[in-house]
Amino acid sequence: MDELPDDMLRLILWEARGYQPVLRGVCRRWRELVSAQPRIFGCPVAVLRLRELASNGHANLLAWVRSQRTEAVSSKTRDWMLSGAAHNGHMVLAVELVEVWGATTFNAVLIAAASRGDIKMVSRARAWGATDFNTMLACAAHGGHADMVTLARAWGATDFDRMLAQAARGGHVEIATLARSWGATRFNRMLASAAMADRGDMMDLARVWGATDFDLALDYAACEGRFESVNVLLSWGATDYNSMLVAAARGGHRAIVNRALALGATHYNRMLAAAAAGGNHDLVELALGLGATDYDSMLTRAAVRGQVEMVQWAVRLGATDFEQMLFNAMRGGHQKIAQLAIELGARDQNLLLVRATSAGMIKAAHYARNCGATDFNRMLIRAVAKNRLDMAELALTWGATNHRAAARYASRKGFPKLGQAIFRWVSDAEYVGVADMFRTDD
Repeated sequence: MDELPDDMLRLILWEARGYQPVLRGVCRRWRELVSAQPRIFGCPVAVLRLRELASNGHANLLAWVRSQRTEAVSSKTRDWMLSGAAHNGHMVLAVELVEVWGATTFNAVLIAAASRGDIKMVSRARAWGATDFNTMLACAAHGGHADMVTLARAWGATDFDRMLAQAARGGHVEIATLARSWGATRFNRMLASAAMADRGDMMDLARVWGATDFDLALDYAACEGRFESVNVLLSWGATDYNSMLVAAARGGHRAIVNRALALGATHYNRMLAAAAAGGNHDLVELALGLGATDYDSMLTRAAVRGQVEMVQWAVRLGATDFEQMLFNAMRGGHQKIAQLAIELGARDQNLLLVRATSAGMIKAAHYARNCGATDFNRMLIRAVAKNRLDMAELALTWGATNHRAAARYASRKGFPKLGQAIFRWVSDAEYVGVADMFRTDD
């Protein structure tokens, strides 16, 4: 089942948004549908609505759902619901989703509780089996929860550089000082995090502690539209105006774009692609007016971000790299743009297959094969080059025949596990010539 009936969908949407209309007829209709079709909670729309209900803390309606067809709600959906409930602070509901529904994304609860400084809930998440203490440490540092930070370290967290960066972003000097005392040394990363949040005091502190990469921080500040931080970094000596231009275009910050141009930035093609990826029409027009002509980069960057209007604009301007457009659309999960690429003439499915192999995109590889890709030998060699065992086995399953060449290539690249996996496909006739490559002591 692909969609829910309109009356049922309206009910779920209203409930999820916090309204409580008493629509008994709709409720009865929903119950009838659930009774007749056990898979109703497994359809895509229902999965999203169940997560929305959990995110908004509607325990009563979820309890009714559970009383009807709990077994029809997949474990993945339950985990999504738990993540949504925990992220929005509905910890009572989160406990119910774990202990009654059987959700298992305990780290989501750990991280959400750490962000709020809820030690009791953090301890409960750890008892369930949560183990992501480094992210707990970072979230606690960003929130300024010193006791939570200490607890995360006691439980085994060691990523103090990330802690330092998050403390700087949150503006917590004491926690940043604590991170430094525990061994954090990446002060350039601290400076960049402080700049993207406009934390002037933390920027000063990072500089005192030894941060010197003002261009990196300028890139972060420009992307987030932090004009004051940009001015400070420029006064400190940042000079990478082109990166500043591109970052500001990506974020859609016209004032910073104008400042970069005034300072001498000239990478108009990169600006065009970045503005298209961000869906910023006025900045795309500005880049075109300045002389940008790389329409293919505009097309492909817009495709990976799902910017349909920008893709169409690039095509009207003359972009023709439809194969890369198709691949980027597949990588971003944008089916409409992928279909448009095919309609425009993307026909080289073997190229898509190879690019999907390089990126480890199994779904895109299946798509390419279903559309007619047949160059599995090239796919196998590319999988070896990228040390992707799953893609290599897929190529062999689909009929790649260059086992010996791939095995030798894996040997030269120094990938023993991959070589052994390919060796399993080598025929008996080739055994003598290849076996010694992948012998192990055991």
